[in-house]
Amino acid sequence: MVLTAKDAIARHMQWKITLIFAIQRREGLSAESVDQIAHEDHCAIGQWLFSRKTLGIRERVEYKTLVARHKSFHCEMSRVAALINSGGFEEAEKALGPKSRYTAASHAIVFAIMEMDKVMQIRA
Repeated sequence: MVLTAKDAIARHMQWKITLIFAIQRREGLSAESVDQIAHEDHCAIGQWLFSRKTLGIRERVEYKTLVARHKSFHCEMSRVAALINSGGFEEAEKALGPKSRYTAASHAIVFAIMEMDKVMQIRA
């Protein structure tokens, strides 16, 4: 499967659904999910960001911005995942709220993906 900007945004949005389902079911996240959340280079967009395909654009501000926002998003996801896996479901739900750091990081990465795609189409 080819990863495009549209795919990257869709996969990014899927994380919130995964977190919400875990909260609603009152279940912890799988080891695979925790691994992808904890390691920014284990998800599809991270694999593309750190692949040879981006060697020629790594000095561009759009690339650096996307890397920083991607890292920030993973940090926020890790915080929410830790709450879920420790049984703090109510806190985790609040951490996904509309004015949360998670939501701000989520919006920021979507914008950064769109800006990056203007410079170099995301194709992984």
